[in-house]
Amino acid sequence: MPPISQPTPSAADVAAAQAGDRPALERVVRAIQDRIYHLALRTLVDPQEALDATQEILIVVITKLSTYAGNSAFTTWTYRVAVNTLHNTRRRQAALTFDAFRDDLHAGLDPDPVERPDDAVLLNELRLSCTMALLLCLDLNQRLAYVLGDVLDLDHNE
Repeated sequence: MPPISQPTPSAADVAAAQAGDRPALERVVRAIQDRIYHLALRTLVDPQEALDATQEILIVVITKLSTYAGNSAFTTWTYRVAVNTLHNTRRRQAALTFDAFRDDLHAGLDPDPVERPDDAVLLNELRLSCTMALLLCLDLNQRLAYVLGDVLDLDHNE
């Protein structure tokens, strides 16, 4: 997955938002909301949970914006807020283990597959489902590290 191509909020907008400029705050929130949603979706898997978590994270970002000191990139600070919020507020999902995933996968395999014209689409959907299931087998810290680094393509320093 290529990095999210949405522009990062400008330092001027962040400073203006910290000073109480409402239009600047709206621009900052618009610039980060898709990034936050993608992180939440890849971490929580369920789209509705990801939307709920995104709203919670954006509220925390807005209410804690005054604490951003500029010691790191604003997106780095935003991801840190998001990760902390996901740790603190995420709903507990039933744990999926690699063994359970393997057993489910073997139970669902067709012993005598028949090729169909739409197999490429189905195969792609299966790959996405398997990737998401594998992510669920990881604990939250491992999942976040993978999503931030490999899926969202954040630089190691960020």
